[in-house]
Amino acid sequence: MADAQDILTAARKQLAAGRFEEATATVEAGLAAHPEDEELQELSRSIRVALGILKASEASRLRREELSDLPLEERDGHPDSEGTLEAFDEAIDLLQGVLDDDPAHAKAHIMLAGALFAKDREGEAERAIGVLKDALEHLPGNEDLTTALSRLQTTCEHCDDTGLCRTCFGGGNLPSRLLARACPDCYGKGTCSHCGIL
Repeated sequence: MADAQDILTAARKQLAAGRFEEATATVEAGLAAHPEDEELQELSRSIRVALGILKASEASRLRREELSDLPLEERDGHPDSEGTLEAFDEAIDLLQGVLDDDPAHAKAHIMLAGALFAKDREGEAERAIGVLKDALEHLPGNEDLTTALSRLQTTCEHCDDTGLCRTCFGGGNLPSRLLARACPDCYGKGTCSHCGIL
């Protein structure tokens, strides 16, 4: 049986090389052998938060790519594809799993609220706000949580509270006859720069 420190060292090397799946497997195997090791537990949570952020970013990218292929007038209110919704759900599941293990994990709370809000601002707003209020019970006065909660509770006049850039309607580009160009307001991101927390 490998020593917990050896497992941590191996997992950190895998992470440094960008091999998240290998690092996850290494840490899971380490936790099976050393279930009480706090450093392994914390590394597991950190990896899952990172994977949740990456998955939420992938979902946003998929949405942006889908919208960028549409004419500008068809983008507003266009429904997300199944693949985009699945990517958001995977991000949400990863982040919720971290909170199931550690209800006081501030970053997981913020990222979960952001993923919920990005997925469906209208349908998930109440749950996203609840996530942040719950976090503040565990971490009263946390400035990052307070800022994120304020952003989610305030109606954004810049995007009509959609979370998407109102110039390119989420596509990140402005179509033209010759070549689409990056949106000058969101710099190609497709999201509102005033109210997003992801």
